[in-house]
Amino acid sequence: MGLYDEAFKLSQNLINSKLTPEQQIKIHIERELIFEINNDEKSCKIEIDKAEQLLKDHPEFKSKNYSHFLIRKSSYYRVNGHRELAFKIANEAKKYALLVNDQKNLPDVELILGLGNRKNPEKMLEHFQRALYLYKKLHHNEAINSMYNNISFLYLSKKDYKMANI
Repeated sequence: MGLYDEAFKLSQNLINSKLTPEQQIKIHIERELIFEINNDEKSCKIEIDKAEQLLKDHPEFKSKNYSHFLIRKSSYYRVNGHRELAFKIANEAKKYALLVNDQKNLPDVELILGLGNRKNPEKMLEHFQRALYLYKKLHHNEAINSMYNNISFLYLSKKDYKMANI
């Protein structure tokens, strides 16, 4: 909704307060996203590194937070031109999410894997359709709409206008 400045201000206030290590992990992960959206590569890396260190220091929080961390880490590398590394991390995120049955983050992993397959439209479509299915299971309407949009553009690029319109 364009409330990134407000999100950043809130995260600044929270990060300077007394937080549990798990809360710190979550805030650093979300701050990475805020900085990514604002094209601040250096700050993204700082936040992802802080979250990673906290996960190493507090392995008891790994099962609930590691998939989301890997998604953000993968996204950081993808938007900064390291597609192969990003794709490798996204595959690690999928493997981990399946291992711990993390249904909440699995659709985001499928989306990232789809974006990582731009040179293979069939694989891309496969991941996008899987993400769509998983978002529907979560009743995540904004993500469902976004996935339909991604799938439509994919069909448009293949000049399959009938499927794009559907």
